[in-house]
Amino acid sequence: MFEGNLRNCRSCGRLFVDTGQGSCPDCLEQEERDFERVRQFLKENPGATIDETAGKTQVKRELIIRFLRQGRLEAEGGVAELTCEGCGAAIRSGLYCPACAQKLDKSIRRIAGEKPPGAKEPEAPPSRGRVYLSDRLIQRDDQ
Repeated sequence: MFEGNLRNCRSCGRLFVDTGQGSCPDCLEQEERDFERVRQFLKENPGATIDETAGKTQVKRELIIRFLRQGRLEAEGGVAELTCEGCGAAIRSGLYCPACAQKLDKSIRRIAGEKPPGAKEPEAPPSRGRVYLSDRLIQRDDQ
């Protein structure tokens, strides 16, 4: 059998086996060519706006914004179309501003039971023959 789901390509609408990319192989190749064209244009024209870049490269502005969201490109300053999904602030690249990304990272680490880098190990209370487990007092057998 095959790995992936049968889907319609988000770009051309053709049916294909999606392995997580959202586009068929032909459209992915075209996106890579478009990305290289945008990257080269921005290298030669630093500070160009999304609209200028789209106009000069003939790459759709939605695709340029997707490249920014993916973190493949970074805008100079904040871009009005690119806002943090946490707080709504204008951002240069990705999905979250640095503050929201840090909060999200802390939350994920807390849920996963990991300690943030540089965190101290909490001091254990002195043992008096009792062990607390899930808010219940359990008497140890060795006492």
